[in-house]
Amino acid sequence: VAKTDTTDICAILALNANSPLAALDCDGDGQTNATECTNGTDPLDPCSNSYTSAEICTYVLANQTSPLAIADCDNGGIINIIECENGGDPLDPADDCAVAKTDTT
Repeated sequence: VAKTDTTDICAILALNANSPLAALDCDGDGQTNATECTNGTDPLDPCSNSYTSAEICTYVLANQTSPLAIADCDNGGIINIIECENGGDPLDPADDCAVAKTDTT
């Protein structure tokens, strides 16, 4: 459930699909709140989306300062943009050590 204080974005959109919240991307992952609610993902969590690893890398390489780029979706200790720049998988924590060895930033 995506809530900001007491506001549940998905509940609002369920009642009013034309709400201005529908077209916003509150978590900065490149998917609108409406898309996330439809897909059952959290519109307030950039790592909660329906992207594949390749799609995450495509998005973060084009949007390097986005919340999704600076998040660590696999919780392995390396942020998504660094993983993508170095051939890692932002959804697989097992490759984070290898990525850390190749990162030159």
